[in-house]
Amino acid sequence: MKAMRNRVYTQQEVQQPEIIQDAKAVAEREDEKRLIEQAKAGNGNAFDELTRRHIVKAYSIA
Repeated sequence: MKAMRNRVYTQQEVQQPEIIQDAKAVAEREDEKRLIEQAKAGNGNAFDELTRRHIVKAYSIA
């Protein structure tokens, strides 16, 4: 463990969390787009999921 304390990280290792966060954000946007398209096509489960995800914000601005 002591050796890890003095470890020098590469730039890629330092940037990794940002890359992971960016990938998650892209995946979430794609999932949201997919749900919207499905809801527009009449999929009730997709509409329910969108409602569940956004209900708090919707009520806060209503």
